[in-house]
Amino acid sequence: MYQIVSFVDTEEVEVVPALWVKGSVCLWPPYKSEGVQRATKIQEQPRDNWTPYNIKVLYTANNYSDARRKLPLAEQQTDLQSEAENYSLKPPKRKIKPKKRLLEDEYNTDEEAFVPKKDVLPQAPRIKKPFKKITVLELGLIGGADIRDTVWHILKQTIKNNLAKTVNWRGVNGKTSFQSLELKSVVT
Repeated sequence: MYQIVSFVDTEEVEVVPALWVKGSVCLWPPYKSEGVQRATKIQEQPRDNWTPYNIKVLYTANNYSDARRKLPLAEQQTDLQSEAENYSLKPPKRKIKPKKRLLEDEYNTDEEAFVPKKDVLPQAPRIKKPFKKITVLELGLIGGADIRDTVWHILKQTIKNNLAKTVNWRGVNGKTSFQSLELKSVVT
């Protein structure tokens, strides 16, 4: 059996084998993303070096594919178990809005035709190796009580609140994906 769980601290939603969950705690393997996915599919037994996280169980499924199908719905809603099981497994379709076009001859000046664009972060330049090493060493001096605390301090120094609000790990909900940023390789 598999469960869709929401991690309390990070508010991320993921599919995990039911044997990883003990009450409101989920044991998480120390692997990279592909290793975690493999361990999830084969329902690997938890080990002593796995990290415990506080979670909330959103849904229980009999097999991995059913749980993966419900995952997009779980990211939008909080309590899947209470919904009727015959509810459509497809996420709701988005309404397509027609593009607004401005004709140049409708306006007398360029100022009237200006339409502000959404705030989009520009593509960051690649960090060159020597600068990256120096940056890693400098950020390593910030320190903390443990790994979580150290990462927290480093991110507090490198990303200010107004930028941090526009970033999350996967880049969902129109935000920028942190896992694709060069900063991720510097911090990790």
